[in-house]
Amino acid sequence: MNEETRTLLGFAAKSGNLVSGDNTCRAHLKSIKLVILSKDCSNETAGYFKKQFGNRCYQTGDRYELGIAIGKSPRTVIGIKDSQFARSIEKSMIGSMDEK
Repeated sequence: MNEETRTLLGFAAKSGNLVSGDNTCRAHLKSIKLVILSKDCSNETAGYFKKQFGNRCYQTGDRYELGIAIGKSPRTVIGIKDSQFARSIEKSMIGSMDEK
């Protein structure tokens, strides 16, 4: 995960535009615009969210890295509720993939 993505996730968390954790994200499916999964989440969790969100679902980092980015304990699932944050985070993640 690149620094820009980490920063944007931190801003989204502080502004209340982010939910985290598998069960919490499942409970807020209708309000989530973008999902970020850790690379070490279970196949069942990854399959569920990829089915629900398709190309609006990304896997990056491990659960510890995602937790640190949002100032919480390790998390396998992060849901972004604000469409502007979702676009910015998605753009930063795609940009970092293009650079590799």
